[in-house]
Amino acid sequence: MSSPMETNDGECRNILEDKNSYIHQYLTTVFQICLKKSPTSSTADGLHAMEDKNPIVCLNLSDVDESQLSLANYTQWVFESLMNQNIEQVTQYVDKRFLPVRGNLFNNTYRVYADDSNRVAYLFNCYCRLEFVNDFAHFISTQERMKLKRYIIDQVALIFACPYANVRYPENSSITPYTDMFQVLTQDIPWPSEYLIFLRKFFVDVTDAIHNAKNGSNTNDVDDYVSSLCDLTHEELNLEQIIKPIYDQLCKRFKTAHSLSAPFVDDIKYVNILIASPHLAEVFIDLNSPPKLRDQGNGSQNSSESSERNNASTDSNEIFRSFLMNTLSSLDLPLANGPGNLSREVSPNLERFFHESLLGILLCNSPLPSPFSKKKELPSVNILLSVFHGSEYEYSFFSYPTTKTPTEIERIELDIDDTLSKLRSNLTDVFYSLLKSPSTVRSKTLKWIECCLATFNNRSKLWANELMALVGGNTSSNTSDGFVLNFSAVLLNLCKPFCSTPYSFNSNETLSVNSKMLKVDPIYMGFSKRKDKTSTNDYAPYLEILGQESVLINVDSTPRNNNNSDATMDDSSLTSIVENDEIKFVNYQPNFITKCFFATHKALHLGFRVIHERFHQINQENSQLQRRLESLGLSSLLHYMNRDNLTPQQQEVLQRLDQNMTVTLSMKSTLVETTFINLLLEFYLATATWINNLAVCENETEAAQSFKNLELILNGEKQPTSSAKNSSAGKCLKWIPEFLVENIIDFMLFLRYFEVKPKVISLKTDLEPFLTMIVLFMGTQNRMRNPHLRAKMAEMLEALLPHVQSNIQHSFLDTLFQKQYFIDHLFPALLNVFVSIEISDETNNGDVVAFEQKFNYRRPMYIVFKYLCTVPEHQTKLKQLAAFAEHNMDSVQSPIFLRFINLLINDAIFLLDEGLSLMSKLREAQQERDSGAWTRESNQQRQQNEANFIHLGRLAKFHNFIGRDTIATLTTITDYVKSFFSHKILVDRMASMLNYFLHHLVGPNKRNFKVKQMNEYDFNPGELVKNICRIYVNLACPSSLPNNSVSDGGFNEKYEQFCLAICQDDRSYSADLLGQAYQILISKLGQPVLAEDINTVDLLVKEVMRRQRKREIPLEDIPEEFLDPLMSTIMSDPVILPGSRKVLDRATITRHLLSDHTDPYTRAPLTMDMLIPDVEMKRKIEEFVTSKLKAMDQDMDA
Repeated sequence: MSSPMETNDGECRNILEDKNSYIHQYLTTVFQICLKKSPTSSTADGLHAMEDKNPIVCLNLSDVDESQLSLANYTQWVFESLMNQNIEQVTQYVDKRFLPVRGNLFNNTYRVYADDSNRVAYLFNCYCRLEFVNDFAHFISTQERMKLKRYIIDQVALIFACPYANVRYPENSSITPYTDMFQVLTQDIPWPSEYLIFLRKFFVDVTDAIHNAKNGSNTNDVDDYVSSLCDLTHEELNLEQIIKPIYDQLCKRFKTAHSLSAPFVDDIKYVNILIASPHLAEVFIDLNSPPKLRDQGNGSQNSSESSERNNASTDSNEIFRSFLMNTLSSLDLPLANGPGNLSREVSPNLERFFHESLLGILLCNSPLPSPFSKKKELPSVNILLSVFHGSEYEYSFFSYPTTKTPTEIERIELDIDDTLSKLRSNLTDVFYSLLKSPSTVRSKTLKWIECCLATFNNRSKLWANELMALVGGNTSSNTSDGFVLNFSAVLLNLCKPFCSTPYSFNSNETLSVNSKMLKVDPIYMGFSKRKDKTSTNDYAPYLEILGQESVLINVDSTPRNNNNSDATMDDSSLTSIVENDEIKFVNYQPNFITKCFFATHKALHLGFRVIHERFHQINQENSQLQRRLESLGLSSLLHYMNRDNLTPQQQEVLQRLDQNMTVTLSMKSTLVETTFINLLLEFYLATATWINNLAVCENETEAAQSFKNLELILNGEKQPTSSAKNSSAGKCLKWIPEFLVENIIDFMLFLRYFEVKPKVISLKTDLEPFLTMIVLFMGTQNRMRNPHLRAKMAEMLEALLPHVQSNIQHSFLDTLFQKQYFIDHLFPALLNVFVSIEISDETNNGDVVAFEQKFNYRRPMYIVFKYLCTVPEHQTKLKQLAAFAEHNMDSVQSPIFLRFINLLINDAIFLLDEGLSLMSKLREAQQERDSGAWTRESNQQRQQNEANFIHLGRLAKFHNFIGRDTIATLTTITDYVKSFFSHKILVDRMASMLNYFLHHLVGPNKRNFKVKQMNEYDFNPGELVKNICRIYVNLACPSSLPNNSVSDGGFNEKYEQFCLAICQDDRSYSADLLGQAYQILISKLGQPVLAEDINTVDLLVKEVMRRQRKREIPLEDIPEEFLDPLMSTIMSDPVILPGSRKVLDRATITRHLLSDHTDPYTRAPLTMDMLIPDVEMKRKIEEFVTSKLKAMDQDMDA
């Protein structure tokens, strides 16, 4: 008998002649086991004989009777090797032709995973080698190769299903088949792509075998092969039980390495292994789902798991939370569904479940804190500190930002942008794989999305944003910020196929719309409020939340005729409008595009909008802190500053600024990630186009056919100059939730205030859908009944102005604003929304705009007015609106321009008067403080005085800058509209207002408003004087007179009536009033041209006054019945009020009805058409005036 070495050499030389030897070497190559020890030779002949062989390291089964592996015995010896824990490894040599190329997958011993003591790794090596081993003699049939593969798969499945049957895995050991599998899964190798391909196939084959064995399908797909899995029970073949330990290991790994870094992002590739087949994907989504989403059969088990997880999270603050919960439940709080539902709505345990699921752990990773971030060192009782002083978790980026240069900050932002983009892309791939799975997995994934949105719905409730997090035990509400924002980005990426359009480099080309947007079904929101919610394809609480959302219109409500404000609806929710549409939802199945579209908007509403709001608030505080630092003597170049010699106060403010800037920089880098922000713009453009199309379509069927040519429709829909209320509205707007429009507005304001420039804007410059939406919705309650939302659209319009929107070239927007249908509709829409936000006693409480809030809403409108008045076409439209109003002042329906001007004058009077009053009080307070009077009072009183002073200053600043903008807008309008203000309804009020404020600003009392640091309070009396004087000149100075500078806007043909009104104002006008203004313009303001114009007005007023006095009937000579009882002036057109039967001048009661639709005596409802002309009284007055003037002329002649 020859030596082992010689036997082996002989086998190789005669391998093609000896089939048994061939099969032996083939199987040795695959399984790397040998049946007897064969020592290596060190002789020259031995080395020469091995030139055509490859060395492999084999598990040596030396104590066996057989010497060769065969197709009949390999199962026995492979099983023996798996069951033997301590096997010696030896080197064997096999014919090179079996493994001609090693490739990147194997090491030099033809192993993928080096440690064969890991049983799963060993079988994975066998699986990979089987794919690569070359049957160059074709002695192994295809059927036998399939048996080999199936045997390997079955052995892995057996180890997973019955781990304790293997000596490597004793009970209660830390080493399990699942830890072995996890090691194989996460092995760090230089060529991961090829490795992951084989690992994916391997894992899918094993898990498919387990699944099929449990279900009794495809277990005998190979002839003459009986799977050993057939003998296992269903409990042993539970795939979820096998996957869960691996899932838990991945959760632990990602928690431990939870930072926004390239390795973390790269590791998401392992998650794709767990969803590589439909069976795996279903188990994966089940493991990520809370108990209520699980199948009925698994509910008990998962409820237990959830309970354990929640109990483990209970902390020492639970007693405090219980106390606070009981306290809040006893209060009358404005909760959505009452205090009794507080704990149910908050669902802290459900939020925690989503955070700690594998998908949640991945979604939580961002520059913002997460539940897995490092905790700050806070005092033991930190529940209140975390709420009132920010997150209890540390931020990973931008520590001590004031010490960094702008370049360093930018470098960090670029790194975050790149990593965050890749993270969101990888997460999108995971969700895309789940949604591309068979219907069962797809349905469960959609339910997971819906349940997630329902769980975090409280984020959108302003009253609960912080307090409810405190009560629920989630002491850092912002730990879900990163989660929700990343979730939004994933859903947004899923929307890309139907919302994204090709870039257009031709600026003149009309925006192309993705036709797939037509598949978004508007009635889905009605479906969410249907009576029957038993469908298994949807998560009922999510549909309930959607059903409670306010919608754009309620077609079942009938608007009331109200001249002061838009008609209001009784109910803005879907509850009242689905009764007649229930039949539409029989067998209704919303498509994926529809579900994805509304889910994405909901996620953005909970994520982007909430974070943007918090970002804005902290950013405002940063501005205050920076001003505070400047007042303490610190410059803006803080990163160059020596911090060793700072005062305690400087250190405190600087520390607070550092903390805040860390938060805002982290928030901003999360919000403005390049891919996200670009796609967000496309998504909102597509949304605006879709909503605009619904607005002009009769029903959802018509809207689904094609996108209408809105420019053609709006050009044909001639806008009346009186109002925009006659605009038709698409009935399917009753389904559309307001938060779709809120999202668009919020995004545009974000771009406007924080100068974010999406790269997509440089290519796609057509923002026309946004402007079209403003034209369609802002000016009419027929398409959008919420006055707050329409007022916010005005702010969005301001954000789109060419000189405001720095993100795109002015020429594109300039051209857009000059389109004919914008010219026809924009000014009327703007006037309507201005008027609609005015408080009225007749409006429903739901539509009342807070008194001070209306001024905040109107501020951006003033900027829009100013811009539109620089465009000749819009100037013409403004003049048309004014001309129409001037010829219809006494109409039953007051012209919109008249109502607008009336409110503008009201605002100017209130704001300027209140501002001056507050400045006077400030002056008194400053003088009292400077005199030392406060130092003699108690500490408590001094603190109260300081607090009152600060509050007074804030009020003064608010009224001053809003009042300044209001009077500036009035000035701009009078540049182009003249004679309108000389109408008897307005002229007296306008003139007396100008006289009153000019008297205070240039008269002897002007020093009463002078305070220290007037700029801090936005008080600029010089600018007010200039604007008021411009109005005087615009309305009381004919252009034909010399030295007049108001020729561009024409002149007031009725200037004498305005001059007369100026001089007839007994309260504020004096002969030297305009002369005092002249001196201020010359000596203080450097306005010589305007001063000469005012001098001209002064001369005209005095001339008109001189002539008037000659023909003025003394008041004591006028019978009392001829006098207007409110104004004490002789009536020219007396009318009888139907309720009180009082007689007033038509101009007086018309002016009253512009602001109040009631009888001033009885408070009964009153409108213009109810007035009764007093013909007889008018005849008597005319006869009296004629006879009196005749008598006066005769006296003068005499």
